[in-house]
Amino acid sequence: MFNKLALFAGSTAIALVSTANAFAANNIYPTAKISGNGASSVSAVITQELNCFGGPNNDLGFGSDGSTQNLPEHVYIPTSPTTGNPKYNCDSVVQSGINPSSVQDNVDGHYVSTGSGGGKNSWRNLNTAGIAINPFPAAFPTGRIQFAFSDSPISSGDLATYNSTAAPVAGAAIQVPMFVTPIAVAYSPVYGKVLTGSGVVPLSFKVKVPNADGSGGLRMKKSTYCGIFNGTITNWNDPALKADNGGVSLMDPADDVTRWNTTGVPIVLVGRSDGSGTTNIFTRALTAQCGGGYTAGGTDTLPAGVKSTAVYNQNTGLLTSGSEAAGKFGVVNGSDGVAATVGLTITDPTTVGQVNLNGRLGYVGADWVKPATISGSQLNSANLQVGTGTSFAAPTAANATLATKGILPPQSDSKGKYAPATPAVGSMPGLRTDPLAWAFPAAITLSGGAPNPLANPAAGYPITGTTNVLLYTCYASPAVRNAVQGFAMFHLGKVTIQDDLTKVPAKLVTSTAKGTDGLPLGIDPKNGIAPLSAQFVTGIVETFFTKVTTGNNPSSLNLWIQDKLQKNSTDVLSANPTCASLAGA
Repeated sequence: MFNKLALFAGSTAIALVSTANAFAANNIYPTAKISGNGASSVSAVITQELNCFGGPNNDLGFGSDGSTQNLPEHVYIPTSPTTGNPKYNCDSVVQSGINPSSVQDNVDGHYVSTGSGGGKNSWRNLNTAGIAINPFPAAFPTGRIQFAFSDSPISSGDLATYNSTAAPVAGAAIQVPMFVTPIAVAYSPVYGKVLTGSGVVPLSFKVKVPNADGSGGLRMKKSTYCGIFNGTITNWNDPALKADNGGVSLMDPADDVTRWNTTGVPIVLVGRSDGSGTTNIFTRALTAQCGGGYTAGGTDTLPAGVKSTAVYNQNTGLLTSGSEAAGKFGVVNGSDGVAATVGLTITDPTTVGQVNLNGRLGYVGADWVKPATISGSQLNSANLQVGTGTSFAAPTAANATLATKGILPPQSDSKGKYAPATPAVGSMPGLRTDPLAWAFPAAITLSGGAPNPLANPAAGYPITGTTNVLLYTCYASPAVRNAVQGFAMFHLGKVTIQDDLTKVPAKLVTSTAKGTDGLPLGIDPKNGIAPLSAQFVTGIVETFFTKVTTGNNPSSLNLWIQDKLQKNSTDVLSANPTCASLAGA
């Protein structure tokens, strides 16, 4: 990443330090390394956010096999740039005529995609020897992390372990949502290859109404996708899929009608083998919408009854052990593994008339399917029936936002501000001091009797959840504390200047406005991940990231990590007083 600090070491710095206030004329964070692991559903956007916020080029790591992936940097180019909403290039080289930038060159951030289960394990066992995360051993010198992400909420058992193991080191546990995450039903648009006299011909699903952004357009009614995931619809030639496609067969015109009607393309289901919050959101929705063999409330692993014995290679997608079974999930580690398996390259047939097929179907975060470009995946996603109506929704940020509409933080008024005595209708139940109260569970009754729409929403994309950040109240040094807080506030759109006081777009992460490519400008919406509502941002910031004493005084809850956001290098920042005698994370 471009190092602006290096400029201050040269001749330019001599002129700058000649004035009395030279060192105050910047917003340079102290040098710090922050590391985290967990959810793979949002791993690509987390890494891209770290690359925009911090100085080094931070690869996405995969904890299962020690591999890393270098992701493309984000370039933010609004149609009508302004001083407060400028163009911004997070790359290390000039792109689109824009010089490279980063918010804080002194912050070194790393993220390892281990799955939500791995993130929760590292977070709750902070002070336990041997909790180390590969492939960044240098980033985890003591086996400690500073943050974790999980699509599935922590349990009361997780919290009990935290309170006995991590709390004596790092203070009160923090769990709050940071992303609204749609889970895509992913498939390869090419289902086969046939060898003709003229050569190998690819066979692609014929979608009647393709999405304009190239992400697919294959429609599935609730009864159809429930039938597929409950094992009663096992072939892409099923009449239900034809009916959902406007009465048009999904068969490629170059395919043979007799072959299609008899053999078709068997649907091969692909799921996660690791403890995964993506699986939790997926099974939570299927429980509410489909019934069948899924456990109420969702589970981090697929129930045994819906799995075959098939296990796939995470990198190649090839079958490594066991055997596939119609209507049952084969499994593979990580979202990257699901993407590789579903998108398996079909081998060329060698005999004229021979047809080789790939009918795999899986579930992944929306940043692993088109139109998202960050992961490089070419998978398409199905458009699923909205509620009980006649429309279909793709797994986009806008459709995920609709699914969570009306839900407020615990103990909140209608604007998300702390209201312990009279929370507004739609507030989540529980106390702000309880980390369990902040996560979006499968089925609750919100204050005032408002139903929770998330497990089976009446609007928006139907398989949607939140990805939660797991934090500590106390950190090992002021520099680490400041970096963690700064990164979180950057994600929430509260960081608008970089270390040399150059403007940073407030919505660099969250903007849903369309760019010239027709996709949202913000890092997360561009990749299908939705920002939190303004009410949740208000509730989170005033409780955890600033010391707010006005109104009902949320600072009295003693959950704030730092009293304010650094806006100038001369700012004096204070930690929560409960951390005075603790070593910190």
